[in-house]
Amino acid sequence: MSWKIDNIDFKDYGVGVIKSSGVLDMPKIVDESTDWLDLNGKDYWQDAVDVKYQDREISLNCWIKAAGYEEFKTKVAAFYAALVAPGERTLTTVFGNEIEHVTVQQAIQMVRKTSYVSSLQIGMFTLRLTVAGDLNFYQLNISRYYTYDVIATVLTTDLKVQKTLQGDTYATFSFETNQKLDIRFFDDININSSGISTDRFYIETEPEFKKVADNKYVYSIRANHMGNWLSHSQFLNDLGEADFSYFANLDEIIVLLLNNHGRDYFARKFFKGTIEVTDRRLHKFSGENCLSVLRRLCTEYKLEYEFESLHETQWEFNINIKTQIANDKAIVLEYGKGKGLYEIKRGEMLADELCTVLHAYGATRNLKPDYRDGLRRLSFTGNPLKQNSGFDYPAGDWGVHAKTIFFDDIFPRRTAAVSSYLQKLPANLTDSEKYAHPEGIFKITDTTIDFDINTYLLGGLSAKVKMQTGDLAGFEFEISRYDHDTKEIFLIPFKDERGDLYPTALLTIKAGDTYTLIDIDQPASYVTLAETELETAAADYLAAHCVPKYPYRAIVHPAFVKAQPQPFGFEVGDRVPFLAADYGLDGPLRISSLVYDAFKGTYDLTLSEIVQVSKRKQTDMRLEAIERALGGAKKDTTEATRKDQETTNELRNRLLDPTDDKLNADRNVRTESLDPGMLSFDSGVPQFSLKDALIEANVDGNEDKIKIGSGLLIFSNFYTLDRYSIQKLKEGLEIYDPTRTWIIPETTLNLATKEAYFIYAKITLTEGSTACQIVAYPEHVEMKLQHTYLYIKLAGISSGEEAAA
Repeated sequence: MSWKIDNIDFKDYGVGVIKSSGVLDMPKIVDESTDWLDLNGKDYWQDAVDVKYQDREISLNCWIKAAGYEEFKTKVAAFYAALVAPGERTLTTVFGNEIEHVTVQQAIQMVRKTSYVSSLQIGMFTLRLTVAGDLNFYQLNISRYYTYDVIATVLTTDLKVQKTLQGDTYATFSFETNQKLDIRFFDDININSSGISTDRFYIETEPEFKKVADNKYVYSIRANHMGNWLSHSQFLNDLGEADFSYFANLDEIIVLLLNNHGRDYFARKFFKGTIEVTDRRLHKFSGENCLSVLRRLCTEYKLEYEFESLHETQWEFNINIKTQIANDKAIVLEYGKGKGLYEIKRGEMLADELCTVLHAYGATRNLKPDYRDGLRRLSFTGNPLKQNSGFDYPAGDWGVHAKTIFFDDIFPRRTAAVSSYLQKLPANLTDSEKYAHPEGIFKITDTTIDFDINTYLLGGLSAKVKMQTGDLAGFEFEISRYDHDTKEIFLIPFKDERGDLYPTALLTIKAGDTYTLIDIDQPASYVTLAETELETAAADYLAAHCVPKYPYRAIVHPAFVKAQPQPFGFEVGDRVPFLAADYGLDGPLRISSLVYDAFKGTYDLTLSEIVQVSKRKQTDMRLEAIERALGGAKKDTTEATRKDQETTNELRNRLLDPTDDKLNADRNVRTESLDPGMLSFDSGVPQFSLKDALIEANVDGNEDKIKIGSGLLIFSNFYTLDRYSIQKLKEGLEIYDPTRTWIIPETTLNLATKEAYFIYAKITLTEGSTACQIVAYPEHVEMKLQHTYLYIKLAGISSGEEAAA
């Protein structure tokens, strides 16, 4: 047997081997182990087929017989030249074994001239060979968008997927190549992002790379989850405006969001999945992209979203929005070999979450100005609440950490079901109905209402009905009038920013739909109930926040993951039972963020009961909210004020009929604010009339003497009612008589001078009185109430000389 490298026999070059090392050694395993630093020692978890081996070195101490040193060098050079051909080789040893994947990594070592022993005519040198180990990389294909053609296959050792609950999801990796790659915007990678399923990530920009040699480039790439694609679409309304308000629920907003994304991209990749039912609110949008709208609205509604992959090899996702995106893991994580964790760390206390003294207030709605000596918001006796606010550490007290929370969804309100509902659009009204309800009939009947709404109105605000369920859930309708005898609430149609009127023939109110009354002063019983509800909510909040909360970082051991029934992995939002006696933990914690090392298969988890938002993101969200508020205030200053001023829409509805935007005087003029005779709701006659009462001048030939005959003065509209009350009388077959009559006695007047005079009927307004006195004055007397009298001008008279003049 002889030493050979491939078919190169050492003997052919006069080379002999005195000593060898590493020939019979086993290669070392790549150290994917955990040293528990205790009696458990190192823990290896790879299966035999997964074990990777390191490179190993073989050293051969060789000799060559030569006539001199120069010949020795020449022979060594010829031998080395034969060995260094490109590629891997196979080494055959004198022990009969073959070693594959051998390369000459270093030059032959002939250190000095003394390596040649002239007395023996032998030169000594060392030949070092490297046996290549297993490739220890993650092989990753980078594909071209839409065609899915692989444009590069790279090897990386640091592929990591980072996910944050309700935040960013992205992958980072780096690699080396021997040439510049044609990687473009929107090229993508398809990887196992959680240990359970694959997902697609796209490169959002031209990749960062560094040239370190003519044949060496180092790339560092961040690839975003496909859900981030929504950030490239602007959120616009149907008219293409970016600055607008939209009265809608979350389902309707998601529909508009998907339409926006479909407008900007030729293929629809996102679809509406499961969407939590929410109420309709007036939302303000200004220059936002679709992803920021999704995140903001979920935060405002206190919900969570997810992108559910529909096809692993395609970019199609359902957008699901739920109360909580979470799965309960049927495992328990604990530190120790075989228990799941090999590192656990508690972070700094979440200072913003600690509260031991809570000032809790409800909304400002449905409260009288004198509520609790002028409090603007709902409160309760015993406010603020305190828990663990002492300094008896470590018994459980944590000192004074005061906080104010506004529970804006709690206010005095009566929520009930609609007994019946009548709706008639203007085109379907009878002549009689048009008289009383020209804008149409939108009437809720609630037979269970136990107080008269008319006696609980708040100054400066219009009473409203807010629908809680049904087709119009979330809509608010102003009340035009309430009839307590019949328990009927008449509504004013709502006109949105696009001019559409609600209710419609399709979207209407139905019996059984629930509603609540807002912007009215509620009876004391409802105020008490609301205060109790507020106190309960405040106590629940305080109980959940009176003990410090901490985020925990835990690294899951790969051996634990491998031991679970496959496929197995973690996702953000998962609730994981967690046991750590050192930290006083024994219960589930939620994964708020994670880093999945796809190369090593490890999970670095951050566990917290709350969604943690970075300081920078919090600042950005606050600035965006301020900008939207300022933008709205510049245009809608009136709408920004409640109780001090009516909203713009309330003022509009008070003055105008929403069906045709014409002046609606019926709701704006009090009967007693003008003389009734100036208005003629039903009869069409003048304000008053005279019967008989003839005026005769020059009585008995005396030009200073006039006579007024007896007669009647009749007011045709004295007892004027609004048209609703008139219609109600007629429907009840009652007589509507708005007239009042005064008796004019026969009266003779002697005018003292030859001046012009005005003749007045001075009528007594005392209820039931018919007394009327005829008087004459040279000066004008306004027809206005003077104590219990009213002067009505009947005529003017002047002397002949005055007329000639």
